[in-house]
Amino acid sequence: MAPTTYITRVETFSAAHRLHSPHLSVEENRLLYGKCNHPNFHGHNYKVEITLKGEINPLTGMVMNLVDIKNCIKIAVTEPLDHKNLDMDVDFFKNRPSTTENLAVFIWWNFQCHFLRNEDWRSNSAKLYKVKVYETENNIVEYMGEGELDDTHEKIDVARIHMMGLQLKPDGSETRNIWSLNL
Repeated sequence: MAPTTYITRVETFSAAHRLHSPHLSVEENRLLYGKCNHPNFHGHNYKVEITLKGEINPLTGMVMNLVDIKNCIKIAVTEPLDHKNLDMDVDFFKNRPSTTENLAVFIWWNFQCHFLRNEDWRSNSAKLYKVKVYETENNIVEYMGEGELDDTHEKIDVARIHMMGLQLKPDGSETRNIWSLNL
């Protein structure tokens, strides 16, 4: 077995948002989120770290080409989020607060979706390991794919992810929980 390493690519993007839950009253939102609930929004210069884990290919000396990771991040993170209003421009946040926690979940699933769609990227041993989002230098969220994505997570092709991650036994039954995404 080849050595296993973790590779990380760092990117930045700028986005506006308003912390506001559609499931709470105006007063509850104001009390919970304070100045971050201001109706005219506010913005951040986010920093994102995408970490993949895999075995070093003895021919290339790489887990995955960093240019490929950069391209996947561009498609899955930068294009849908950079210079956008998360609450108004990203369907994922139409029915949930645009917290950094939810942003990290969105980035994980969107990256995973695009990563798995590209056969060249899937052909190596690399697997998404961690998404780390810096809202500020003091406010940081890490997400490692734990938990289940509910049916309300729009605009993420969960069915495609499930099909690509599905391993079937000879009788057609599943060998693992497809919601875990331990690919």
